[in-house]
This record gives sequence, C-alpha cells and structure tokens, in this order.
Amino acid sequence: MMANIKSKILIIIITIISIVIIYLIYNFFYNWNSLPKGDLLESIKSPTNKYVINSYLVRNSLSADAIRVELINNKTSKRKNIYWGYPESAADIKWINEDIVEINGHTLNIHKDRHDWRK
Repeated sequence: MMANIKSKILIIIITIISIVIIYLIYNFFYNWNSLPKGDLLESIKSPTNKYVINSYLVRNSLSADAIRVELINNKTSKRKNIYWGYPESAADIKWINEDIVEINGHTLNIHKDRHDWRK
C-alpha cells in the first residue's frame, strides 16, 4: 500500500517538473510576448503613416546585444513584434511599400511575416 502511494507521488512530481520545463522552453523559444522590451532606437512611419515601426536595442550583460522591432497600427494602436535579431546592435529599416519592410536585410510582409533568430 505504501509503495503504491509513493509511486503516485513520484508520478505527480515528475509531471509537475515536466510541465515547468515545457513552459520554460515555450517562453524562451516560441513566445513573442516574453521578449525583453529594450531601449528605443528609432521610430519610422510607413509611407502612408498607417503604421509605425519601433526598433529597440536589448542589452544583455551576459551575452551580445539583440534587436527587437515592433509594428504599431496607428488606427487601432495594436502592437506586434515582427523582428527579433541576435546578435545585432543596430537596426537598418527601410519601408519598401505600405505592406513590405526590410529590416537588417530581411524582407518582411508586415501582415504575415516575422523574423526570429531562434528559428
């Protein structure tokens, strides 16, 4: 009877540890909302001023710097990260047209593309 209880407790502990590990892996490798904020480098308006792109320098004392770029819809104020580059310390951003932007050599459609160095 006691061995049965111990094995159930062991299974519960292993399950909890597994859930915590999966959560940490998800946040580090896949969750765009957990990216560090960083210091604002510049804001660049789209050709028709419908969107603004903000670029941020994320300094990490243990490793190299990174660049995070967010897109803001001026009409709805909705924000979304579209670029996460590492190791990078500068953002070279050019609007190609209202829907296409080039960031550090990566061409992105702002409606469907994202650049993530982790993938």
